[in-house]
Amino acid sequence: MTRLSVTQRIATISLVAVTGFLLILGAVFWAHERQRTVLEMQHRATTKLALTKSLAEEFLDARRREKDFLLRLDASYVEKHAGVIAGIRTDFAALDGLADAGEADLLTSLNTRIDVYEAQFAAVSTLMQKLGLDEESGLRGSLRAAVHRAEQLIEQHATDDLMVKLLMMRRHEKDFLIRKDPKYVGRLNDRIAEFKDLMADKQVDDAVKTQIAASLDAYSADFAVLADATIASIEEIATLSETFAAAEPVMDALRAGIEANYADATATFEAISEEAYYITLAL
Repeated sequence: MTRLSVTQRIATISLVAVTGFLLILGAVFWAHERQRTVLEMQHRATTKLALTKSLAEEFLDARRREKDFLLRLDASYVEKHAGVIAGIRTDFAALDGLADAGEADLLTSLNTRIDVYEAQFAAVSTLMQKLGLDEESGLRGSLRAAVHRAEQLIEQHATDDLMVKLLMMRRHEKDFLIRKDPKYVGRLNDRIAEFKDLMADKQVDDAVKTQIAASLDAYSADFAVLADATIASIEEIATLSETFAAAEPVMDALRAGIEANYADATATFEAISEEAYYITLAL
C-alpha cells in the first residue's frame, strides 16, 4: 500500500468500501426477501386461523339452533340453522382456497362431516315436523282428533267404566310422549283390548258400537304410527349428536396444524432477522 500513489490508495479504499456496501446491501436484500416470504406465510396462517375460529364458532351456533329447535319445537329454528350452515359453507370455501397441501385431507374430512351433520339435522327436523310441533299438527294432531271423536261418542252413549278405560289410554299416551318408553305402548294396547271387551257387553246400539270401535281403531292406528316415529326420532337425534361430535376432532386438528405453521413462520422470521444482523456485523 505504501508503494501506491495517493490516487491508487483512494481508488483501492473506495473499491473496498463500495464492495462492503454492496455486500451489506445484498445481505439486507436477501434478508428482506426471505422475511417478505415468511410474512406472507404468517399473514396466510393468520387468515386461516381466523376462518377456522369462525368455523368453530358457527358450528357451535348450529348446535345451539339444533337444541333450540328440539327443545321448543319451533320451525323458525330450522331456518336459523340453515342460515348458520350457509355461513359455514362460505367460511369453508374461503379456508379451502388458502389451504396447503398438508391440510387437504383434513378439509375433505371436515367437509364430509359437515355434509353428514346437515343431512342428519334435515332428517331429524323433517321427522319432528311429521310427529307434530304442537298438539294441532302432524301425527299428534291426527291422534288428538281421533281420540276426541271417541270421547264424544262415549260421553253420549256409553258408561263411566268405558270412559275410565279411555282416560287410562290417554294417561299411557301422555306417559309415552313424556318418557319415550315403549312399555307404555303395550299398556295402551292392553287398555284398548279391555275397552273392547267391556263394550261388547254393554247395552248400546250396534251402530253406535261400530262408530266407537272405528274411532278407537283410528286412535290405536295413529298412536302406533306416532310411537314408531317417536322411537325413530330418539335414534335419529342420537345419530345427530354423534355426527356433530365426529366433526370436532377434525376441527381441532386443523386449527392445531395452522397454529403450528404460524409458530414455525414466526420462528423463521426471527432467525432470518438474527442471521442478517450477524452477517451485517461481520461485514
